[in-house]
Amino acid sequence: MGVAMGLTIVTGPANAAKAQLILERYRLALPRGPILVVPRAADVDHYSRELAGHGAVLGVRVEPFGGLLREISARAGIRAAAIGDTARERIVASVVAAADLDVLAAASQSPGFARSLAGFIAELEARRATPARFTAALRSWAPPATRRAVYAEELAALYASYRRALERLGRLDPELRAAAALDALRLAPQRWGRTPVFIYGFDDLEAVQLDAVETLAHHVGAPVTISLPAEPGRLALTERAATLETLRPGAEEVVELAAAEDFYESPELHLLERNLFEDRAPVDGGDAVALLEGGDERAEAELIGREIERLMRSGCAAGDIAIVTRGASALPPALAQVLDSRAIPHSSARRERFADSALGGALLALLRAALLGGGAADLIRWLRARAEPDFADRIEATLLRAGKGELVDARVALEAQGFAPDALDRLAEASHRAPPALIDRLEREAELLFAAPFARAAALLDPWEAAVLATCRRTLRELRDIARADARLDGGAAAIAAALEAAVVELAPSSDAQAVVICDALALRARRVRALFVTGLQEGEFPAGDREEPFLSSGERDELARASGLLLPGAPAGERYLFYALCSRPTRWLRLSWHGASDDGETAVRSLFVDEVIDVFGSELFERRAQRAAGAIAWAAEAPVAQRRLEAALSGPRKRDRLLAPLRSPELMERLRERPSFSPSALELWARCPVAWFVERGLGAKELTPDEIWITRGSAAHELLARVFEGLRERTGDAAITPASLSAALAELDAALAEPAPPLSPRATVDRAERVRLRSDLRRYLIHAAGSPSTHRPAAFEVSFGLEGSELPAPVLADGALELAGQIDRVDVDRQAGTALVYDYKTSASVSPAARWAEDGRLQPALYMLAAEQLFGVEAAGGLYQPLRSGDLRARGAIRDDVDPGASIVGNDRLTAEGLRSLIAAQLQTAVAAAREMGEGAFEPRPATCSRSGCMFPEICRCEAR
Repeated sequence: MGVAMGLTIVTGPANAAKAQLILERYRLALPRGPILVVPRAADVDHYSRELAGHGAVLGVRVEPFGGLLREISARAGIRAAAIGDTARERIVASVVAAADLDVLAAASQSPGFARSLAGFIAELEARRATPARFTAALRSWAPPATRRAVYAEELAALYASYRRALERLGRLDPELRAAAALDALRLAPQRWGRTPVFIYGFDDLEAVQLDAVETLAHHVGAPVTISLPAEPGRLALTERAATLETLRPGAEEVVELAAAEDFYESPELHLLERNLFEDRAPVDGGDAVALLEGGDERAEAELIGREIERLMRSGCAAGDIAIVTRGASALPPALAQVLDSRAIPHSSARRERFADSALGGALLALLRAALLGGGAADLIRWLRARAEPDFADRIEATLLRAGKGELVDARVALEAQGFAPDALDRLAEASHRAPPALIDRLEREAELLFAAPFARAAALLDPWEAAVLATCRRTLRELRDIARADARLDGGAAAIAAALEAAVVELAPSSDAQAVVICDALALRARRVRALFVTGLQEGEFPAGDREEPFLSSGERDELARASGLLLPGAPAGERYLFYALCSRPTRWLRLSWHGASDDGETAVRSLFVDEVIDVFGSELFERRAQRAAGAIAWAAEAPVAQRRLEAALSGPRKRDRLLAPLRSPELMERLRERPSFSPSALELWARCPVAWFVERGLGAKELTPDEIWITRGSAAHELLARVFEGLRERTGDAAITPASLSAALAELDAALAEPAPPLSPRATVDRAERVRLRSDLRRYLIHAAGSPSTHRPAAFEVSFGLEGSELPAPVLADGALELAGQIDRVDVDRQAGTALVYDYKTSASVSPAARWAEDGRLQPALYMLAAEQLFGVEAAGGLYQPLRSGDLRARGAIRDDVDPGASIVGNDRLTAEGLRSLIAAQLQTAVAAAREMGEGAFEPRPATCSRSGCMFPEICRCEAR
């Protein structure tokens, strides 16, 4: 079969062998140097490999449509490169800034106005609407002397000003360059020759693409073969009929192919392609099609991960599975986490704002710090990309804990450590030179940031970091180009920052044939896989909600067309066709998923597309979804939360260990095994939830922010009371506060407060207010204590034992099962009775009576009583929490009922001697169990007891209370 001249259209529904015909004709045309045009740059490698698999290697050329337009421009003699999106937006912004606007004045101040206007102008140019024609069309549409007329005149003037700006610069934008190239080719068709063009994978053509096809086929006479989806009477394909019907009259040949069943392993999927969106009797879907409904997005991701494991056990390779998402779905990160947890290889497309990347954020922070009034936080963000993490942590901690946020503070701190932030000076100096010196300097700083982490590391190039740097260079190159053409378009640091913040970095999935692919729905329209998961089938997401075009609504566009003949139809709807196309991509399994609520608890409505599939296979398909969900719930109820995360992670009796492996690093396990002693607070935290202990204690994370005010106030209160009691004992020989010694105690407090001390807050005003409050609280407590004389006299204060630097050893409890370390706030002793009371100061209201120790997980008083018995050779008769701030200053806890502490005690805090020893023994048993678990590294999430409000670290724990 030879290559036809002129235009050949190959049509048919999905899986009608259109690709087979196109590629066969392409191979036959290889001696003539044909070009195969595909939708995306990511498709180039795929079709190049497919052609190579059929022996076509030499002479093969596969391009996205932009590559075809570049080839047309080159042959037509249009040598100048088109400006990019960044340059166009900068030109538009300068035009808007210089315009005298009324109706559009408020809108023009919004951040996205220039970008929206640039897109609208591109649409006008793609449809070859010149400023003169557009102005005339708007005047025929808008009644004179109306607000609409003013709006129309302003919009037309902005377009005309933009085109004049391009002429002044001697530049073309992509649409004008394409139009100039196509016009030149029409005038000199021999420049193209007879190079065949094959276009495959497109379900529709944009205006410029349609212009190019018509120019090549009708004006140049080049052989053009294009495949387009079509089938008479099919509702699913009506959204894509316009382009076909536009091209059909001028086609030399139209090849209409019928649907074929040969492409499917599962006949049910062929039936789905035939019956979707059609009013036909339901058929049996078997196992080919299944529905997955999650409670929220994370649950949806978990169901998908579990189903992928099931398919892999059924013989489906990871490389034959694809997961498609739609729009700005939040699912891809959750999906990646789920697949990682199950050790399933995967590759996903990545798309992020340049400003959110490590390099981009650091570069913008440097620019803000140097020229845009940034603060210490900006300089620290840049520093993290230039220095060792530990060094950056130290500097940030120093600044934050001191409450210093000015740029000068950060600079002083850096220079004090021998690190001169010279980049600030380099940018400042460049900003005073002629454009584009600042852009050049910023690009050099970006290169330094990119290279810094890899210095002397012989590291392999990271594709994502390379894409980030490439995006930065491209954005700055466009700004540099127009700044050199016209210095007024330079815009300075603010314009550069705005352009970089708007830049987006994209990276296609890797070509790893052994990995599950996670990609956008549009990336899979022209390729087949064995198993496909279509995710996020929610109303408003897929199908996407209606979106009005900017500047002229759909209704206004219709009015404009009737009034002037200028057609601006806007973007055609295509959600129904896209869903149909996706459902035709898998050959064996199709899985459709959605969730019932968002992560914030908002109800999410299932897409009506799901109901269309249910109509094809009957209600049994939905009932099987319920059975799957019930099976998952039953399985979840049987398995511990952490275990079911990896229940299908393939093999071995210790599946739980794989989830907890990050918590069981060799270094941490060694530290736990060698731990000589345990503090009561650590044991309390572990007993509540080992994972919470790991996050708060095991990680050993350093605080980068100032201590919470309640922490600094509590530390100060402990120290001040110790000094008051010790000072009182030096004055009077007795540390007990009585009515007679109260004035001396208050004097000691004022003297202690008058001495220099670390601030309670880095903010001077807060520090002063808190010191006044602290003095008031402690005076009130001392007055309360003076009114409650006791036979137990204050004997020891801030008693440290078993800690590094402590003079006292660690008490050994439970026959050697537990060594204790800690610090007791105060021990009161009755020498005559040989008994002691242990006090723990509380500057908050969190005091627990004895009756709640077990429920609240309070181990500290009981353990400190046992420690005091060993350290002081006395019998502990009580352990009490002493509030310092609450309205009720009565101590709470447990005390033997035959002991008089002097102060009034709540009745149920008094226990018999036997009851007290029983309570102490029970708390000791809990502490010993916690110490044993800690030594074994038995990390068991306990969300029900982690805190009063449940799990404190759900992002880490990923479990729910049962």
